[in-house]
Amino acid sequence: MTDPAEAAARGLEALHAGRTVEAVFNLTLAVDVTPEGHPARPSRLSNLAAALFARNEGTDLADARQMFQAAVSASPPGDPSRSAYVTNLVTVSTRLADATGAEDDLAQAIDAIERHLSETSVDDPQRPRRLALLGAGIRRRFGMTTDRADLEQAMTVLREAAAIEGPFPAAALAELGNTLVVAGQADAAILILQQAIELASPPPTSYRANLGSALLARGRDRLSDLDTAVAEFETAVDATFNSLFLAGLADALHARFEVTGQFEDLVRGSEVARQAVAGGTAPAQVLAVAGSVLSAFATFTGTTAVSEEALGLLRTAVSQTPAGSALQARRMAQLASALHRHGDLDAAITLLRTAETHAAPEDVGMIRNNIAVAATRLAERTGDREHIDEAVRLTAAVAADSDFPARAAA
Repeated sequence: MTDPAEAAARGLEALHAGRTVEAVFNLTLAVDVTPEGHPARPSRLSNLAAALFARNEGTDLADARQMFQAAVSASPPGDPSRSAYVTNLVTVSTRLADATGAEDDLAQAIDAIERHLSETSVDDPQRPRRLALLGAGIRRRFGMTTDRADLEQAMTVLREAAAIEGPFPAAALAELGNTLVVAGQADAAILILQQAIELASPPPTSYRANLGSALLARGRDRLSDLDTAVAEFETAVDATFNSLFLAGLADALHARFEVTGQFEDLVRGSEVARQAVAGGTAPAQVLAVAGSVLSAFATFTGTTAVSEEALGLLRTAVSQTPAGSALQARRMAQLASALHRHGDLDAAITLLRTAETHAAPEDVGMIRNNIAVAATRLAERTGDREHIDEAVRLTAAVAADSDFPARAAA
């Protein structure tokens, strides 16, 4: 018969060594032979959840959430480890919501955080971390709903977390910086993310990537910012070969190419983009960036096969994004830009018209402008008066509404 303590020890040793498949196997054995009510069962459930979270294949994130929930439920009142189990539960719930992009998963994550925050005392050392997780979850909800109240609430919660003295101010500052990027306050975000990096010793790899994203958000025409962004993403990728970090690096290289015209950056950006989507499990955010970079490469080189590859990635990104969301509208605009470059103007215009119906207010001007540009090109090609009239009407509408800046989709 399997000795649960030995199986658990083997599993933890494998997990610490990075052998996640072996870790999941042994820790599953340990949980299976540890009876309900055994004092070691909560910790073994938690360790199995950590191994599933680290492996992150197939349904691992959903299974990890289930195991962390079981660990919380199995913890007796007053168990000092319960607080850590709760924090891990909300962390994996948030990561699952990021991976699926599903509103239900995000709602479950936010509900879990709020429920456990209500049970958290004011002096609990985990409180600022949970507040930071709540703020991050509400920010992600804003990405789906574009409800400005969500963004304001996220910043309020994160400022509260950052003001609490303890071991987690850097984490709260990092999440606040990310939220300020979303709010369009890139200058403030950069300062706060730099502060988070200084406070953390050493800073988590994600802080470097977040700073790179903030620098890109400040303006894709500042060469010094682009150089720093590339360097920050390279540091992150060197430390952790992560699809999100790779996508950020590809995006930064593409942006620098657009400023300098250095073809080497575009070539490397396309190579990194392919690395980001290798394996077929990349999230929609990564697919969208990779597709846009490869579309730019195809346009510059005239490579039809790469253009088709880019369109495939962008179509998948759109299909994996919640239908009818503002985020899906933005990704539709990215796909439409690639279709435009590919020469399929009718398809681009049709897609942009659909995107306009559920776009965020700040994206409507960009979408209308892109319809006008595509309609003008189509009119030049076909001589169709209807397309000329539409282009004139939309161009005038964009110019008349200062809330809708005319900018192209990335």
